[in-house]
Amino acid sequence: MTTSDAILESIRASTRTLQRLQDLDLAGRGMMAFMRGHMSEILEHQTPQEYFAQFYTATGREFLQYDDYSFVLHHCMRYQFWHWKEEIDLLRRGPLGAALERLAAPLPELRHSPVAPTRRPPVAKGWYDDVYLALEAGVLPEEKGVRNEVLAPEDCVLAGEPGMERIWGAFLVYACDLWGRQIPVVWDLVREMINTRRLIEEQLSSEAVDGMVADDEGAYREASLEFSQRCSQWQEYHAATVGVHDPMFDKSVQGLFGWAVTLAPDISVWGIKDIIKDEMYREVAATVLKLRGKPTSVELPEPTYWRALHFAPDANKIGAPGMPPFV
Repeated sequence: MTTSDAILESIRASTRTLQRLQDLDLAGRGMMAFMRGHMSEILEHQTPQEYFAQFYTATGREFLQYDDYSFVLHHCMRYQFWHWKEEIDLLRRGPLGAALERLAAPLPELRHSPVAPTRRPPVAKGWYDDVYLALEAGVLPEEKGVRNEVLAPEDCVLAGEPGMERIWGAFLVYACDLWGRQIPVVWDLVREMINTRRLIEEQLSSEAVDGMVADDEGAYREASLEFSQRCSQWQEYHAATVGVHDPMFDKSVQGLFGWAVTLAPDISVWGIKDIIKDEMYREVAATVLKLRGKPTSVELPEPTYWRALHFAPDANKIGAPGMPPFV
């Protein structure tokens, strides 16, 4: 395969991967729309806090820890997306982007965030940038989360038959599975763009890129336009449909919080969200640095929460195909 063939195949592969991501998005929107309708019906008869107290108090600790894991799964994709956008922006500003611009087939321009600007609640903030910069500098970042005890697998029921008898239990299980499947798909997108950018920067001059594109204008125009169109379709679909989440959050989640604080004198000792974030941030940052040819000199501790807990879906577990570490 020539260098030109490799670049064209990377663009085409990204287009195919985006179709897989959009198909998974559709599944997620269907699941969220169902939950929105379900909760709207429930709340005609009782408050959210009454609902959660009635059906989930017996599994409260498992519910909250499962919910923490599901949150971080979804949170992970935001940082993957931002790195993917960074790489496409670098390609747009480089010789390949300039050559494609002259063909009236520019590479896609992604928004800063895939969600709609009116999204409620606002996109959750974290400390990922601090972790990335620390690992880049060869420093192990300090953990912000607390290593709270996790409910033992034998004491958990939501992923089994009892959980399937409860709509939120089933929602947590299948939401985790869906988001777990999306993460390796987004890793494919990130890897393709980094590999393409490095191939060009390390092996080709601007003149060589110009000549390569000029020698196969039709193929480059077609590949870039199809990729840009697919990106635009995915962005527009994602932004237009993510609002299905908002009414459910507004009507239900505050009630969930009100119920949660009644479960124990201090439910903070059950929380595992931040420590999962710590481990997830380290993995994402170290993986991107390695893909970019700048591996951290820090030896990372083995994760004991992120991808290691029984809450992790198969696609997200340690050793799952398409997940770090990449060779």
